[in-house]
Order: sequence, then structure tokens, then C-alpha cells
Amino acid sequence: MVCNEVRKDYLLNRWVVIATERSRHPTDFIKVKRLTLKEKSCPLCVGNEALTPPAVFLYLNENGKIVKSVDTPKERKKNWIIRIIPNLYPAFSYNKNNDCDKSVKLSNNLINAVGHHLVLVESPVHDENPSTAKIDQLINLINAYIEMLTDLSSKPYI
Repeated sequence: MVCNEVRKDYLLNRWVVIATERSRHPTDFIKVKRLTLKEKSCPLCVGNEALTPPAVFLYLNENGKIVKSVDTPKERKKNWIIRIIPNLYPAFSYNKNNDCDKSVKLSNNLINAVGHHLVLVESPVHDENPSTAKIDQLINLINAYIEMLTDLSSKPYI
């Protein structure tokens, strides 16, 4: 299995992610067909949850109370107010049985890209801007960031 890498860029003095499998992105060489408005379907909109991987973290609105949950492979919850899903084409990934995860640091300037690559869907309102969002939604959003960062930072490979 080929692993994504984190490499040291000595010219700019920073680390960069090299997605070695990126060329396998399924839409790279497909001619784009113009879609009419009816054909467009945003996977991040409410009702299209089946178009994404199961959420690893959800804030649900149940009878006016905020409840934390996750999706299952068979059931995707619809009453979410914040949703965190795995990226379909992750730059960082983790799998217990993966050889890439067994030796994270390859040298002083090369590291396997081990971790998680998540997408945080900030609101079920597709075109909501933070400047117009309700304060309660922004509080939930910040709490979701804190909870996910706390959870990720507790993992030994992060």
C-alpha cells in the first residue's frame, strides 16, 4: 500500500503533505458536464447524508436539546445541527492494520501522513455565514471543534 507523506520543504521552511494517491481521484480526467439546477445535489445539505461517509460526530436537535451522536453505516441521522464526516479523499489517514502506521517517522525530513482528515459541516443551512448565524449555532460550532480536537489529541499517533 502506498502512503501519503509529510515532507520538509527546505526552501520555505515548512512541512507539506504529498498525497501520493491523489492522481487516482475519480473525477480528475472526466469531462465536466454542465449540470442544470435540478441535477445538482450537494452532499453536505440536509437530506443528502447518504452521499457522504457516516458522521463520526454529530450534534442533534432532539426536542430542543442538543445531543451528541454518530451515524451508523445503515442509518444517517437527519436532525443534525453540526456534522463531522471523514474526507472521501484524505491527505491523512489511519488504519490499525496499515503498514504506513507502523513506522510514522521515516527520516528527519520524511514522515508518513498518519492521522485523520475530517470535514466539519458547520450548519444544516447551506448558505449560512458566521456573520449571520445565530449565537447558539456558533457556540455549538466552537464546542464541536473543541471536542474533536480534544478527542484527536488524545490519540497516541497524532
